[in-house]
Amino acid sequence: MLVCIDRGISLLKLNEEHGPINIDDINHALAPGDKIEIIPRHGCTTIPLFDGYFIIRKDHIESIEEIYARGMNQ
Repeated sequence: MLVCIDRGISLLKLNEEHGPINIDDINHALAPGDKIEIIPRHGCTTIPLFDGYFIIRKDHIESIEEIYARGMNQ
């Protein structure tokens, strides 16, 4: 699910590492460096690609959790 409703942006499809989006109004187009929030349904194959995850609550980093399965995809 893509969370960016106020900008008229919708997620067309969600894959493991990427997802194409549709922007309804060209006046609300994204620029390089803009950030959007995507809440994935699952992350089985992408989790081991990272050293850790940031746990964020109310725009503040609450903790950084180590990924013990780092590099274990086979």
